[in-house]
Amino acid sequence: MTGGWQYALAGGVCAAVSHGIACPVDVVKTRQQTVPSYSGIQLHEGLARVVREEGASALLTGLKPTLLGYGIEGALKFGAYERVKAPLAALLVRLGAGGSALWLGPLLAGLLAGAIASLVVAPAEATRIRQVSDPDYAGAGMLGAAGLLFREEGPGGALVEAGAGGEASARLFRGVPATLAKQLPYTAAKQEVSSPTRPKQVSFDALSELFAAGPLPRWASTAAAAAAAAALSTLASQPGDALLSQVSCYSTEDGDLCVAPPPGGLAGLAERLGPRGLLAGFRARLVQMGLIVTLQLVLYDAVKAALGVR
Repeated sequence: MTGGWQYALAGGVCAAVSHGIACPVDVVKTRQQTVPSYSGIQLHEGLARVVREEGASALLTGLKPTLLGYGIEGALKFGAYERVKAPLAALLVRLGAGGSALWLGPLLAGLLAGAIASLVVAPAEATRIRQVSDPDYAGAGMLGAAGLLFREEGPGGALVEAGAGGEASARLFRGVPATLAKQLPYTAAKQEVSSPTRPKQVSFDALSELFAAGPLPRWASTAAAAAAAAALSTLASQPGDALLSQVSCYSTEDGDLCVAPPPGGLAGLAERLGPRGLLAGFRARLVQMGLIVTLQLVLYDAVKAALGVR
């Protein structure tokens, strides 16, 4: 296979740009999940409130860790996905998977790529969430906020469960399990819909071809197929996103929505939050992920073409 670095570059560019553009929506969504006074308001109301109370620049809180974290994450995820999907499919064929290997290979490749990328994006997400939910971190800058988080809560504890042998620490890496709970279903759902090796009735290429048969330009047909991937990946990863915000957040308001994970780790936290808590910020996130996934796949398609790979 050729074009390894091109896939990584295309993935890094499209992930950084798409997540950066959606940053204002992410700010409101995160506050809906972590700040009590934001929990019952609509996205447009949250955007207006942030601008009114803190200025328009507050909508870009956490932008730097978002760009850095997801730029690296996208390079690793897309690069690894493109590298391993064909070998995995070939291995599955040799193991007797038959025609199922054509879609199971990309699915496993997406899960593997998502797991690798989660290790990188976890500290960036922890920094971003803390900047959005804690005013003391908002003005510290990316490196300052990450350093402050490191000094206050330590570097370890990625897999530590609260209540098991003492307090859970290290918000920089404590979010790794929650990040995996978010990123694995998100990546698998997005890559499955967008994979050209999926059965035609659900594949990204089939949707693109359907729209391309009409008067729409290439980018519009790609965007239509990407929107389907966005909807599916948002639904699949919503519980993990809510858990990640809880694990990494901090709020000074009365009635704080941020809670330390109870005994039982993520399973215990999910039980405490319940369906309502796990769906917190879903509408805003649907808009956010619609922007991110659609822009990401359209940009990825365009950048790959510009770099001479498919």
